[in-house]
Amino acid sequence: MSGNDRIPRGLDMSSMSWRQYQKRIAKFFRGLECDAEVEAKVVGARAVHKIDVWVRFKKFGLEIKWVIEFKKWTSAISKEKVLALKSVVEDVGADRGILIAESGFQSGAIRAAEKTNITLTDLDELMKNAQEDLMLSLLDQVQTRAVKLKYALSLRSKLRPGADANAIIRAFGNIAVLEFGFDRIRLKTLRI
Repeated sequence: MSGNDRIPRGLDMSSMSWRQYQKRIAKFFRGLECDAEVEAKVVGARAVHKIDVWVRFKKFGLEIKWVIEFKKWTSAISKEKVLALKSVVEDVGADRGILIAESGFQSGAIRAAEKTNITLTDLDELMKNAQEDLMLSLLDQVQTRAVKLKYALSLRSKLRPGADANAIIRAFGNIAVLEFGFDRIRLKTLRI
């Protein structure tokens, strides 16, 4: 993901138009290797819905679908907006609805979202949570490459004429250090 795909923490969203807000979040999800469509028209069981950002991706071989709605309001979001989003999520068969608002949520909205597949958040919190998942995904990719390299080196452990045995031993040592680091990161014992 390039630096332009990230939304800096503490970004003043008031300077951004509603459409820029939508495009920015769609671009962010594309950077996470999701399909993200702005102002998508999605056919549900009972109606066609215009969705601010329609996000789809595969996880464990299954297609996951999210309805993301933005409220660029100056007042806290009411429970009626949560219930309306819940209805759209159910109608289109989405796995999750995410309501993003910088103005916060009324207590009734928070209660309406509890124990449901509706997430209430602001953009900073969403980015923070997604960044952690992105880092874990990147860690998985690097770890997979290290394992493949270790396997390739082990296949070449029977030295051919001209092979540098010391270089192969150093490579195995470097991979062992990487594996140790991966384990510490996964166990959250490494201070970065």
